[in-house]
This record gives sequence, structure tokens and C-alpha cells, in this order.
Amino acid sequence: MADWLADGTNGVNALLAGVPRDVGDSVPTSLADVMDETRDDITALRRIPDEQNVPIVFVFMPSDADFRAVNQGKQDADTFPVWIAYLDRDTGAAAAVRDASYVLRAVRKSLNRFHAGDATAIAARNRNSIEVRNGNVRMSLIRPNLQLEATSIVLALQVLYAVRDNAP
Repeated sequence: MADWLADGTNGVNALLAGVPRDVGDSVPTSLADVMDETRDDITALRRIPDEQNVPIVFVFMPSDADFRAVNQGKQDADTFPVWIAYLDRDTGAAAAVRDASYVLRAVRKSLNRFHAGDATAIAARNRNSIEVRNGNVRMSLIRPNLQLEATSIVLALQVLYAVRDNAP
């Protein structure tokens, strides 16, 4: 999912300028990075070095997912949680919340494309024989109370997916 959110056409930075804003609000700073806990130590360890440019988005699994067997070749998790969290440390608190709301709206716009039925989106939803199912997707904008060293998760989008492991 991080690859999709970082994509030059369908990703957050590509869609950010098109997000409606209040009069006088400028387009938030483009994301310095979209990080995934399976490929980025920073996200996996939740330790952000001082030299890391911000704002960034973390994509990670915040809690457990229960799988049940469909048959010997497939297992489903009806509720697979993913957080897409906006982090900043270089902006004042109110401005960071404002920017986070715009960025996470661009995330939702990007995810709308991710959930589309075209070949590109379908291919992006399948990785390592794990299929992100396209039904019953639930999204919640949340305010986690999580401090990561000198950086805070300002806002996060919690997405609950149904997934299928086609090669358990």
C-alpha cells in the first residue's frame, strides 16, 4: 500500500493540490516519504532520527488480525487493520493538524483509486499471494496519542480491510 500512496499518478503528493481547502489555506508541504513497516526500519521500530525529513506518512499494522481457514488453500481475515499515519515535527500544532487533515483526505482519494476495478488497482491489491479484498472497507479518521521521540502522529486513517491469503 505504501507503494500506491507514493505513486506519481495515484499517490498522495500527486493528489494533494486537488484537495479542497479553506480560503487562505495553502497546499500542505508534500510528503518527504511514505514508509512501510515491512521495508523501513524507521517505521518498524517507530524511531525517527533527527535527520529524517518530515512530513511523512507511516503505513503499519497497529494490532492483531485473526485468520480463519476457507479451505486448505485459502485463509481470510475479515478485519485486517492498517493505519496510515501523518507525522510532523516542524510545524506548529494547529497547522500540523490542518495539514494532516488535508493530507489524509488526499490519502482517501488515493485509496478510492486503489479500490477501483481497473487492472492497475487490482494488481496493486495483490502482493505475495495476499489479496486485499475490495468489499466492506471501513475507514476512520483517528487522533492517536502516540509520541515517537520528537515527532508526533498528528492524525491517522485507520482502514479495516478484509484480506485473503491465497498461499497459507
